[in-house]
Amino acid sequence: MNCHYLVLQATYHVIEYALYSPTGLVEYNTLEKTEVCRFLVSRLNSLVTKNDLSWSKIGFIGVSQGPAPFTTLRGLITTVNGISFARHIPLIGLDGLKSFLTELPSDKIRVIIQNAFAKDVYFAIQEGDDIECGWDNGTAFLASLKERYPQRNLLFAGNGILLLADEITSLFGTQAELFSNEQEIVSLKTVAQLCKEKWDTQKKGTPHLSPLYLKTQEYKTSY
Repeated sequence: MNCHYLVLQATYHVIEYALYSPTGLVEYNTLEKTEVCRFLVSRLNSLVTKNDLSWSKIGFIGVSQGPAPFTTLRGLITTVNGISFARHIPLIGLDGLKSFLTELPSDKIRVIIQNAFAKDVYFAIQEGDDIECGWDNGTAFLASLKERYPQRNLLFAGNGILLLADEITSLFGTQAELFSNEQEIVSLKTVAQLCKEKWDTQKKGTPHLSPLYLKTQEYKTSY
């Protein structure tokens, strides 16, 4: 089904939101993360109406479920859950770490590290088709990664690169390749693409999403 759809995600600084048509991006905007609970609904309503649409013409809402700063992420997820309930619009949720991995070259061992605060990191590791996600203390994670791949080259991405720059250089030297030290998380363009592919495949969404925060004991990976 060809339809217009909304796509949103929480970054470390803002909420990104965009309207897409069946042929591509219509409009992209941001909202300061401290204003999500006050203004996100009205901003989305304005985005829909200014493009001569009604909410009944929105086929689904795609959302990166995180991980991200938890208060911002929780505000975003709560808002889209409310819109879904009120407007009967299905939701498509994505894992932000796994989505980010799709932006990296597939012929390398890929490592996403994002700031989880208090010297912790969210991480995703992909070697071939195998993907592992979780959270850990940043220093402990890098040490376990070095033990796991003592001689292999690794491609690092995410804002954890800046957080752990000295330790990455000290432990891995020329083994470490940086995808980009400016891109903190997955791009909204990729989130939109993957949500659309998921919608086209499943032809349905869900009425409710939960934040993918990861920072709970059952998700913590030990080596």
